[in-house]
Amino acid sequence: MRLYDRLRTYRERIGAPWFTGPHDLNCIILRGEPGTWGCLAALAYLDLDGVEQVSCYAATSYASAAEWPAPTHPDGCLAILDGHYPGAWAPGEHHGRWALRQVAPMRYVRLTGPVPSARDLEVAGQASSFTALRGTHWHDRRDERTPARPILDDTEGCVVTMSTGAHRKVRRLVELQVEHVGSGVVSPTFAAMRLVVPT
Repeated sequence: MRLYDRLRTYRERIGAPWFTGPHDLNCIILRGEPGTWGCLAALAYLDLDGVEQVSCYAATSYASAAEWPAPTHPDGCLAILDGHYPGAWAPGEHHGRWALRQVAPMRYVRLTGPVPSARDLEVAGQASSFTALRGTHWHDRRDERTPARPILDDTEGCVVTMSTGAHRKVRRLVELQVEHVGSGVVSPTFAAMRLVVPT
């Protein structure tokens, strides 16, 4: 099955909408393991010719490995839990750089200690979670470095695109949505990668 179809099927399975207007973005963050660039940020949409498109970007959607053992927040690291978040992001800035900023609540869990696995976070979220606005945006890295793993300056729990060049492509797709849909609001779905792309 093509990735576009897998993404659409997953959203439909959890009761989330699938947008089919030209350049109306369906945003799905496929979760890899914390402390790596192993997540995949996908934007699926129909172009002006009605052709199904999927643009994917290597990313992280967790705090950096350095943050887990020594979190900046006294209650531990913030992790977004899997789910669909209507209207959660809108264009803005993060530290003076273009970003999709959080404008609606998401569901979280806080943990401290060694870097957990994605499964650890799922289990922790089932036991304890809260919904709030906590400034978890989608932004690029601080500079053009290419570290093997996300570092503390890159993320404390936001979604971060590994390549700054790729992040510019994300911005362009959001600008096209504004042009053709009239809104830059993006509704992300977070999902374990294995649920969408079986290995």
